Amino acid sequence: MHHLPRLVLITMLAGSALAAEVAQPPGDPASFHVFLLMGQSNMQGHGKPYPAAYDRPDPRVLVMQPDGGWRVASGPSGGSGIGPGDAFARAYAELHPGVTVGIIPGAKGGRAIRELSKGAKDRDGDPVYDRVMALAQRAVQVGTVKALLWHQGEADAGDRRYLDKLDALIGQVRSDLALPDLPLVAGELGGFAAWTGAFNNDLQRLPTAIRRSALASSDLLGHVGDGVHFSGPAAELFGRRYLAAYARLAEPGLVAAADALVERTRPRLPQDVGLVANGGMEAGDRIPTGWDQAWTKEGALTPVRDTTVTHGGSAALRIDTGAAPADGNISLALPIERVAGRCLLVRGWIRADGALGHAAACFTSGGGTAANAWLTILDAKDAQRAWLRFSAEVAVPVEATRAALCFLVTGTGSAWVDDVEVLEVPGRRVAPVGRPLLNGDMELGDELPDAWDGLYTASGSLLAARDTEMRHGGAAALRLSTGTGGGDGNTSQSLPGSAVAGRTFRIRGAVRGDGAGLRQCALCVSARDKAWKNVLWTTVVDATGKPGTWITGEAEVTFPATTERASVCLLVSGSGSGSGWIDDVELVAVEKP
Repeated sequence: MHHLPRLVLITMLAGSALAAEVAQPPGDPASFHVFLLMGQSNMQGHGKPYPAAYDRPDPRVLVMQPDGGWRVASGPSGGSGIGPGDAFARAYAELHPGVTVGIIPGAKGGRAIRELSKGAKDRDGDPVYDRVMALAQRAVQVGTVKALLWHQGEADAGDRRYLDKLDALIGQVRSDLALPDLPLVAGELGGFAAWTGAFNNDLQRLPTAIRRSALASSDLLGHVGDGVHFSGPAAELFGRRYLAAYARLAEPGLVAAADALVERTRPRLPQDVGLVANGGMEAGDRIPTGWDQAWTKEGALTPVRDTTVTHGGSAALRIDTGAAPADGNISLALPIERVAGRCLLVRGWIRADGALGHAAACFTSGGGTAANAWLTILDAKDAQRAWLRFSAEVAVPVEATRAALCFLVTGTGSAWVDDVEVLEVPGRRVAPVGRPLLNGDMELGDELPDAWDGLYTASGSLLAARDTEMRHGGAAALRLSTGTGGGDGNTSQSLPGSAVAGRTFRIRGAVRGDGAGLRQCALCVSARDKAWKNVLWTTVVDATGKPGTWITGEAEVTFPATTERASVCLLVSGSGSGSGWIDDVELVAVEKP
């Protein structure tokens, strides 16, 4: 789990709590390079913890304000943390001595592409596109708009016409700004979630589907704990990948220097734990070495080392059903003593051919006191003769006695698998299945309790901290405070869906609220499915209307079997200054007879 050695501050774009230094662009537009940042929350910026350098003013990076003025970059430009645009701007300035960089924050969390298109208004009635274009047209008067940096798609992950809609949007931007060759650089969604795989595979077509465009890879990038938003280190590396993609598209002379900036950040990526010795299928004769474990419910599956159809290297694993329909899988067992209690990133490439009902990459674990868990990472049954990448982050329960990477095949035909890797995500702990919540007493941590690193703001500003003065028991509690102008949101701990889906837990804890501006304060549990749809929301303890008093309570919660992501959170809402606290939170499995 990520450790946050700093206070986390969320602000709306209109007013940063950091001292915003008003700035004027340089007089020569040719030396003022401007970039549009558009999309949804990951471009808005939720990455934390982030390097302290981002809190230090950078006089060569300016951020446009809602009124069209400029301030010196200091802290996140538009969200609760840094995004790839923040990192891009600083890295771009480093590679362009004598140039001042301007960024226009135009991203807005949770918005679908239709809400961000010309003439549309979002769910709040905000004409996002028109508002951002008005700012961009002002920027054209004082600088040179160099590119549109785009990150969006979490709200449109099932839309097979997404690239057509994005092509229309960038075409409109180019027309409105009279910049027909304006480059577009987009980024993949996080590969840590299984539901992003098909969308990211579609995005591979972007450079050929959209003129003057490039794609930045999200490969191996981690999240803040919610399975959606990139962490601070990930956002920094992602921004540098955006820069490398931009250089290949628009400034080929800077490719080597941009690649060097990417490599400088690579040590923060997950480390290979050597769990798949022959993931490239290079070793072996008739069958790739180690890939001979088969299970069938119907028919027969035959693993073959194929040297004709490969993704990379000299061979791939081919799984044949023969003439008769089959239903089963080829699997690779992982050494449980090396994976139990770890968070792993599983990735590779898969393709299909024939009348297949399924050709899917899956991960399974269980045994002991750990419930059986089966995660379908990507089903390639409809991708005839095309290699698709699969990638997902999986948590192996501490109590698990078995874990395996499986390739499920049903119907009649063949499936191929190649370049398979299993990587450990460093620093991420997996709680025991019976008690999947970590650090519920808030004893561990510095300025923020360990594991409680999810932070979401719907409006206003929020500040999360580990409070050693106001506590229910032990040495500390978790505090979430609203700003003077109020705030609405929560701070949370993410729970692995594989550990809670379909199971019943008893949750208990203590909650306290205080402050004249506080309207609501509660301990809650939530869950979402693969499509990011809410499938559970339960208020466990509500301290609303009971200021200055610790309120304790408990509830029994059953997580739906469709749960992909879950969280325990402290919810606060206020029209002015106020604080909420939680402490001594427990989540214990209830074993049903």
